Amino acid sequence: MATAMDWLPWSLLLFSLICETSAFYVPGVAPINFHQNDPVEIKAVKLTSSRTQLPYEYYSLPFCQPSKITYKAENLGRRKERTGS
Repeated sequence: MATAMDWLPWSLLLFSLICETSAFYVPGVAPINFHQNDPVEIKAVKLTSSRTQLPYEYYSLPFCQPSKITYKAENLGRRKERTGS
């Protein structure tokens, strides 16, 4: 006679096949493949440090200066995400 331990793996397999599964997609987090010399859009606002309290404006630093800076309007969700509130 089969014991409960014998039926456990089979019942778990059956249960996992019957259960409804779902997933979600968050825009902007899907991986993107880039090739050599492809343009890369960077969305940078500020840099924070674990050593200081003050954030830096991203383009005020003396490196990675683009030829033209374009500021885009943010929606409320992006602004909240950026401030961490």
